[in-house]
Amino acid sequence: MNIMSQAIKNKMLQMFVVAVLIIASSASFGQLAKANASVDAIANGDQLENGSYYIDYTILYANEDKTSMSAQYLVSPALLKVEENKQSISFTVLQSKEIVGLKIDGRDGIVTSENADNNSRVVTFEIEDLSVIHPAWISINWVIDTIKFEYIHDYDIRFKFLTDTITAVADDAAVPTKEGNVGFPSGLENGDQPDAVDDDQSGAVDDATNEDSQNEQPVEGISFSDVEGHWAQAAIEGAVQLGIADGYIDGTFKPNAVISRSEFAVMISRALKLSKQSPASSFADQKAIPSWAEEHVNRVVTAGLFGGYSDQTFRGGNNITRAELAVIVARAADLDVKESATLSFNDVADIPAWAKKEIAVAVNEGLVSGKGGNRFEPSASATRAEALTLIMRVLDMTKL
Repeated sequence: MNIMSQAIKNKMLQMFVVAVLIIASSASFGQLAKANASVDAIANGDQLENGSYYIDYTILYANEDKTSMSAQYLVSPALLKVEENKQSISFTVLQSKEIVGLKIDGRDGIVTSENADNNSRVVTFEIEDLSVIHPAWISINWVIDTIKFEYIHDYDIRFKFLTDTITAVADDAAVPTKEGNVGFPSGLENGDQPDAVDDDQSGAVDDATNEDSQNEQPVEGISFSDVEGHWAQAAIEGAVQLGIADGYIDGTFKPNAVISRSEFAVMISRALKLSKQSPASSFADQKAIPSWAEEHVNRVVTAGLFGGYSDQTFRGGNNITRAELAVIVARAADLDVKESATLSFNDVADIPAWAKKEIAVAVNEGLVSGKGGNRFEPSASATRAEALTLIMRVLDMTKL
């Protein structure tokens, strides 16, 4: 009797597990179907289903289809909420104290949360039509009395929501965020103070870093308030001396801040002194690549260091992952990839198949290493310190 009872219990347990798996699978397929239906709905001019979604967006100049410098202060993707035929978009504003004004379609958004410690806030706007480009306005008031720095400016921009990126998420999904203090706009890191920057015309701030590395002057007497005693201090100071990277005008370097694909493309291009190339890369999101990074992106793609994604996008604003970083530096060092190379990290199953060979040879050559607990953490975002450390190792290995 006991044997029969135990058999029944085991059978019931198996049926319960199967039921749970079916429910989980149904939920996943349901979200995928919902996301696909949502894209189709927008394409047909129909209303989205009630629910929550993530949607990528980009910020463009007012009169040019290129990414505005202000994009680095607004976190993508945004959280899209659809309720009773109303659509609201919520996203995180970084450098919240300095970004003093933001409007879309002439309307102020509602501040739904603030994080003073992170210097960020979440704002929400009602958006009627996601398929059109929306006129917007941003105001920056950045004053540092101790170094007599003053950047007070406002200008017109445009919001473009990428409807083909809509992904259904749980109703309680959080608004994506990042480290709030991201520093000065690209091109102002060394303390340049433009008299007037017309973001809607020339994009001069973005273009300020789009020069060949041989025109950059080495920095003498480097001292950053947040680098002293850091594990990557020597690599950071060496990279700054070589003109590969810059610190910020507030005296910091932000070594633990994450780094984007565009930013790393600029750094590795400068480090390897890649020559200027005729335009060869043409990604589906080419216009979203910041102008200050566009030439360097072209160089690294032509050199075979970087590639795009399967949908033909570059995604320059994405944080670069440790797996991507390892593959790129292995290529930069021209390491001999071996088919027989293996990895012994505890999370080896998480390393993408396309990256395993390069990561294995990079580890064997001492170019990259794992993290605590014998883990590689391939999907983790790489930091500025990690990126520069690997670049300096490549230069040492190749004697460039």
